[in-house]
Amino acid sequence: MREYGWSVTCLFYSLLHLVEAYLQELHKPSANHGERYLRIREEASLSTIQRRYLLLKHESENARYECRRFSARESSYLKNSIYVPLAAQMRNLLGVS
Repeated sequence: MREYGWSVTCLFYSLLHLVEAYLQELHKPSANHGERYLRIREEASLSTIQRRYLLLKHESENARYECRRFSARESSYLKNSIYVPLAAQMRNLLGVS
């Protein structure tokens, strides 16, 4: 069985960098995960990403720290149903394609 945990981690960190780029544009950069999540909660334009961002973060942590194994199907679901829409939303906020 192949293992896709690192792909989940890469999806999360890719999203994190998009969020952080947006926070930089707002002149509200974050120094760590806790601060970033606080900014997401406070910023009205990011309110719609909060739950899915946390889900991807938790799944990434499960892969890294709990050694949870992810199947290709699970990884694909997280990519297509969580990451892709969030990344598109962040790119839209950033004005990039």
